[in-house]
Order: sequence, then structure tokens, then C-alpha cells
Amino acid sequence: MDFKLNMLSSSKSLIVNKYNIFIPLLIFLLAFFLRIIGQNYFPPGFAPDEGAFGYDAYSILKTGKDQYGNSFPVVFKSFGDYKAPLYFYLAAVSEFFFGLNKTSVRLPAIFFGSATCVLVYFFVNLLWKKRNFALISGLMLAVSPWHLLHSRFSAESVVSLFFLMAGLLFFFLWLKQKMKFALFLSAGGFVFSIYAYHSARLTSFLLLLALCLIYGKEIIKRAKEVVFPAIFGAIVALPLLAAMISKSDELMRRPMAISIFNDEGLKGRLWELTHISPEIPLVLTRIFYNKPLVYLLEISRRWLHHFDLYYLFVNGDPFDRFQTPYAGIISIFVLPFFFIGLFNLLKKITKESIFLLAWIGISPIVSSMAVYTPNSSHTFDLTIPFAIITALGLERLYSRVKNKASQIGILAIALCLFLIPFFYSYVFVIPSNKQNLEHWGFGFEEVINEVSKIEKRYERIVFFGGASFDSALFFQAYPPEKFQQEFVYKEASDKRHYDRVENYNKYFFPDDEKEILNNNKNSLVIFGGNFAENLNIENKEDIVFYNSSLIENKKFKINKIIFFPDGSINYALVEPI
Repeated sequence: MDFKLNMLSSSKSLIVNKYNIFIPLLIFLLAFFLRIIGQNYFPPGFAPDEGAFGYDAYSILKTGKDQYGNSFPVVFKSFGDYKAPLYFYLAAVSEFFFGLNKTSVRLPAIFFGSATCVLVYFFVNLLWKKRNFALISGLMLAVSPWHLLHSRFSAESVVSLFFLMAGLLFFFLWLKQKMKFALFLSAGGFVFSIYAYHSARLTSFLLLLALCLIYGKEIIKRAKEVVFPAIFGAIVALPLLAAMISKSDELMRRPMAISIFNDEGLKGRLWELTHISPEIPLVLTRIFYNKPLVYLLEISRRWLHHFDLYYLFVNGDPFDRFQTPYAGIISIFVLPFFFIGLFNLLKKITKESIFLLAWIGISPIVSSMAVYTPNSSHTFDLTIPFAIITALGLERLYSRVKNKASQIGILAIALCLFLIPFFYSYVFVIPSNKQNLEHWGFGFEEVINEVSKIEKRYERIVFFGGASFDSALFFQAYPPEKFQQEFVYKEASDKRHYDRVENYNKYFFPDDEKEILNNNKNSLVIFGGNFAENLNIENKEDIVFYNSSLIENKKFKINKIIFFPDGSINYALVEPI
């Protein structure tokens, strides 16, 4: 009871004290509504990663093993990228209650994304003791386009951020409210954040380091209280640490493949700099163009990319699946309030403001060491300090208005205004953009539904391009115990690409275009992706020709064509002639 009073008492609020529970409930319900509404239509498809989460979770639920037959793994092999385990197990629980469908796979992100908004409310109220500021912070995260986009699909980063936020909240409860047990929950929160998302391993560690540096004196005074929670955290993390040691090569394969330290372009540039001119003394070359300095400058350049205003407020993430064209990942209408909030944060420097600024600096570090930057998924935790700083700016306007009805009106108008660019992009632009639709796996569910109606007529069903084998397994609800006995696995020759299943039962997923010639009349061929772009429909409605640099005028009989909104071919179900 004391805990509730401490958390929910402080400054005056619009809400009468006896209705304190209404504030976090309001935040949660708004956030949950915005994340679950229209799930059948937006996002406009089911991405390959979501298919992997969904089917592996289904396999765990039915057999206690992942799709490849590994019992309750701590890391999931998936496409050879060895994903963190927590989302799979949460999705399995969701599928147990709600069945095998897209929404049940996304429900962990929807729920924990909504719950994170409530944690932000408690976090801000605890640190700044201003409930109106806390309320606006929670609502700002609830309507944040960045947070909203990722928590509407199966994103590990969303679940990871919930546990990271829980870890921080319980740390400050221990620090400020003298709750000894809270430090155990804090340790659990930080550990579970890395069980949810691999990128959190470095981010969580650096945030813990920042807490130790900023609040070092307070922590040292109570050092005895830290020992057992630290041991508890280490024990909980032990299975993941053991897997990281025993499977270090596999776990590091994908991160190293997309790391700037393996970027051939950067290596070539480094060689050019060190051989720029024979007239420059070798000692000067080593001082100004040595490898550590070049990589440090490159990481710094990529770190700055994450604060590019065009990226943040206009076009969003360069990766199509995380993109919100013309809207950015933060609403353009937020900009003035963000700078007002930042000014007020800097005007009175406290340990809390220093930590918030440190968080902003730490968040992009992981992403800055990757080839593809900026990246809104790897820096997803940045949504929290951005929402808090923006809320601080909006609260300044809000607090100047004394009439409570006007306060509610200002807050409602601001929240709607912040959502407008995202709503326009998400509902109208993305569903009509071919490139975005391709990355969302648009149309593949319809393909599998069509295949299920006619598959008995064929000896082979062959997929060229389009969505992944995991998505096919998911929409088929293919029995995991059968798949574990049938699959043929093929590792990618290039570490930048994903592994794949070559076939199971009579379903084949070749990556060699020449395989098109090896199909007979007893085969159903499905063209998607780049392969579909090579199709030309003849005047006769039931004939299509495949043309490429390797294959010329290969004729097929059309079974069904699924089109993009612009009229181009998305998928073609055809029979060889």
C-alpha cells in the first residue's frame, strides 16, 4: 500500500486522488487500442521474421522443440541468424490461448509495448515527482510513431525495451524509495532485456555503467545490498551466457557479417588512405590514417546519422519495412516541443537529466557499428528519452493553462496532431507502395490459401522468390513433428545472406533460377519477388512467359495471378507447359 501511495502521490493532477488507478489504465488502454486496431490490414502483410517467430513458437507449443528439433533452445536458429529466445516463448503462450494467427504472434509486442507506456508514467513520476509531466510522457510514448510502428508487428526490440524500462524503474525504486527487494527485480529486468533482443546486450550494459557512474556514491553507501541481486542476475543470465560461449561462432556470424569491421568498402578505403602517397612519411600515415582512428571516425559518423532531422522527422528508417514515408519516425509537429523540453532539461542539470542525456548518447552505439545505418530497430530504446523530453516541452504549455477543460483539450489536440503524419503514411502510403508491400510479405497468405485448395493435384510445389519457407509453414499450420523429420537445410554461402530450408515434403524453395527448367506438368510453380518481375502475360489470359538473361520465353499456364495495387504482378501460380 505504501508503494502505491509513494508512486502515485506528488503534484496536483486533473484526476481526483481516489481515481489514481485511472491514469495508468487510461495510458495502457489508449496504447493498446492504437496497437491492436486494424491488425488484419495494417501492417499489410506478414514479414518473414514474423513467420519465423510464429512457426517456431507453434513448434515449441506442440513438440517442446524448435522447428529444427532442438529442445527448448536458449537461442533459436531460425534463418541462421540465431535469434534471442524470449519472444518465441511469449508467442507460444499467446498461441496457446488465441490460436495460430498473425495477431497472436504480434500480441507480445502489442501488450508489452502498451505496458511500457505505463512504466514510463511511473518512471517519470518517481524521478521528477510531477504527475502531469508523467501522464504526458506516458501518452507521448503511446502515440509515438516510432514506438507505434514497431509494436504493431512482431518486434523483439519492443519486448526488450519493456524489461529494460522495468529494470530502470526498479533500480530507482531501490535507490530513492529504499526498497531492497526492488533491486532483484531490477536485475531480472536487465537480464530479460538481453533474453529478448541481442542488441540489448551492449546497450543494457552501458546504461548500467552510466547508472554506476552517475549514482556511484549512493550505490557505494549501500554496496552490501547490491551483492545478492547481482548474483541473482548472473544466475538468471547463465543459460544465455553458456550458449554465447558454446555457440559463439554461430551467434556472431550474422552480427559480424553486417559489421563495419567486415565491410569490404571500408577496408578498401582504409588501404587507400594508408597508401595515399609515397611522399608522406610512414609515421604520419600511421598517426592520421591508422585503423583504430579510421574506424572510430566511421562509427562517429554513423552515430550522428541517428540524429539526422530528415531521418527522424521526414522519411524515417531507410529499411522499407521500418519506413513511414513522408512521416518520419517522429512526428514533425513534435519538433518545437522537443527543443523546448531539451532547453528546460539543460537549464537545470540534475543527475536525472544527465542520465537521460547519457541514454541518448548510448542508444545509437550498437547500430553505429553496423553497415546499415541509421536503424530504428537497433535504437528502439531511444523512443523513451525522446518521449520524455518532448513531454517536458508540452508540459510547459500545458501548465500555463489553468482551466482543466482547456488542459484536456490542448492535450487531446496535441496527441491527434502528433499522430496525423504517421496515420497518413501508415494507412494510405505504405499499402499502395510496392516496395514497402514486398518487404511486408503482402499477398503470401493468399498464395498459401490458394495452394491449399489445389495442392493434391501436384507432385511438386516450387516457390521462386517472395516470402520465406517459415511463412509457408505458418499459414499451412504444418505439423511441426512432420517438418522436423522432413526438412533439408542449406547454409548460405555468403554470411550476409540468410540460411534457408531447401525443401520439406513436396514443397521446394530453390534459389537457383535454372531450377525453373526442371519442373514438369505435375509441378505447381509460384513466382514472387524478383522472379515475378520477369513474367510477361500474353494476350491470352491463361498464358505467361518467363524471360531473363538465363531463360528465354519459358511458357507457363496461369492458375492464378495476385497483383500489387499498381497492377504489377506480385505472385503468379502457374503450371509448366
